Amino acid sequence: MRDMYFIGVLMVMLYIGIASTQSVVLNIWLVSTNVFVMVALSFTIATGFFSLVALLKQPQSYRALQKDWKMIVVFNVVTVCNWLFYFLSVKYLEPSVAVTITQGFGPVVMTVWLLARKERVSKFTQVCHFIVFCAIVVLCVYVFSSRSTLSVYSQSQILLGLLFALLCCISITATVVISKKFATNQVPATTMLSIRFPLLILVSAAFIPFQKGVTLNVEDIYAILAVSLVGVCTSIYVLQKGIEMTSPLAVSTSLAVSPLVVLGIQRVLTDYPPSRLLLFLVSLIVLVSVISLVYEGNQVKIVECKAD
Repeated sequence: MRDMYFIGVLMVMLYIGIASTQSVVLNIWLVSTNVFVMVALSFTIATGFFSLVALLKQPQSYRALQKDWKMIVVFNVVTVCNWLFYFLSVKYLEPSVAVTITQGFGPVVMTVWLLARKERVSKFTQVCHFIVFCAIVVLCVYVFSSRSTLSVYSQSQILLGLLFALLCCISITATVVISKKFATNQVPATTMLSIRFPLLILVSAAFIPFQKGVTLNVEDIYAILAVSLVGVCTSIYVLQKGIEMTSPLAVSTSLAVSPLVVLGIQRVLTDYPPSRLLLFLVSLIVLVSVISLVYEGNQVKIVECKAD
């Protein structure tokens, strides 16, 4: 079980590498591209891909979902919140800040959720995640009061970006919880991912007629295909396999490592000026999250030894 725990963590880390690169690229690309067009087209491609794979390999898996239609609806709703809030936060915030809040704050939200359900969370992990909470609060204040002067967006838009990022974090936590329930019910990853995005596609497409100056050229189509097949399909499939193998708390804590990866990519691919405070806060969140992961993994080993 301990091996499965850490394999799941490694799968989430692989997802981080793919998704972190995607977030930086999106921040550059979304300056001139309509977000709703990209979301609608990219997830239509992803849904078609996963549906084809599921129908060819495990068509019978759809029968098991008939009794879980309410959960499917909820899954679609949180997915809409997840991705739209994510794209909007990346649009208004620099990549490292957006990812630090959307994924770095996840362990705190998951811990609160588990404690509210009276599920066990070790005192050590609670302390670690309280430190993460304090770091995120300081980050939000810093970004709004000081870092915003470096942005092309106004302070009100920066505040909106921070709000989108926090809402995205909550929806990501809900997505992890629901995904784990599907995995526990033996629903294959491809089947689950094929029914996850229809509402997101419809909502995004509904906004397109109200957008001004929407254009789509050959370069845009190639970019959308790349984002869909590499950035979306690969990343969410790898993440789902990680969710299957480890606990929801471990998944959320693993995702908190991604801000440091994004910060490194941001330094290479963009011209955002460096910030010692930002680097310190991101490093603190990542360090505390890794310590928490290792501690929880060792706790799994201790439980296994006692069981033997």
